Amino acid sequence: MNSDLFGQPLQADPTVALKSVRPPTLKQGPLPRVQFVIEFVGPRSVPASQAAALVSAQWHAAFGQPAAWCMRPSDKTWQPLTNAQDGSYDSLALAWDIVGEQGSISGVAGNHLMTTAESFAAQINRRPMPMPTPPELDGIAGLLHNALQNLDAGFALMVVPVGGLVAERDLWILCSRLGLSMSPEGSFDWRAGDHPMPLFSITPIGDTENFSLGAVERGANHQGVTIGFSLPLSPEPVEGCRGCFAAANFLATSINGRILDDSGGQMTDVKRASQRETIRQAVETLNRLAIPPGSAEAIRLFG
Repeated sequence: MNSDLFGQPLQADPTVALKSVRPPTLKQGPLPRVQFVIEFVGPRSVPASQAAALVSAQWHAAFGQPAAWCMRPSDKTWQPLTNAQDGSYDSLALAWDIVGEQGSISGVAGNHLMTTAESFAAQINRRPMPMPTPPELDGIAGLLHNALQNLDAGFALMVVPVGGLVAERDLWILCSRLGLSMSPEGSFDWRAGDHPMPLFSITPIGDTENFSLGAVERGANHQGVTIGFSLPLSPEPVEGCRGCFAAANFLATSINGRILDDSGGQMTDVKRASQRETIRQAVETLNRLAIPPGSAEAIRLFG
């Protein structure tokens, strides 16, 4: 790719490329750690034609437009419920974000949703089972709000050339040597398998925060780069931090640059150690909340 534009193939250099990291397995389906989930339980399968009513305009609106999930007898994981009419389901569930853009679900709201669920459940000969229970919702919402206020943080550092600017073309080559991939948003990302969130991203500093082939063709230059990640969304924040420093060292050496912290101060060994410890403690806190970094729960809450 782009051998004419860059004078060489853009590819990873085994001598400097960052090592692969195994991503955490992402759940699909209801997430009772961060969502109010009502599952319709009972001994018999539910015909798909009856279950489809959950995504009809009438019932979907009555329930406040939750996510609807199902499992057929042959399914091993939850699947989004559709209006399919054929077959049957062993499991049905609805899920609402406990803390979302529209606010929090209170215990009172949870009780109202349970009443509505009981009406629907009677039509399919099942009963609604809430997870968590409505009386628990206010306390859980408070914990999640606290997590959003204290743990929705990022890690970032900068690499800036000692004198002058750095060509975007050169940054493409260097990031490719590190084994990074270009994202649709125009950042170079270090990714863990097919996990949707990067371990870290590199973006340019200057008139734009995105890389593009058009900028390479124009001969664009930048004041440096920012390297960073979202602490709760990165699939492995500790590894992401390690990778950030490794990438920063490589780029600084390659462009004769300095490594700065996110406030513009010179990065020191003391600051590096402090940042690593801060990330370690934050990861421990998220794990104690059963919302591990990069998990489906973390992406739902912080993403």
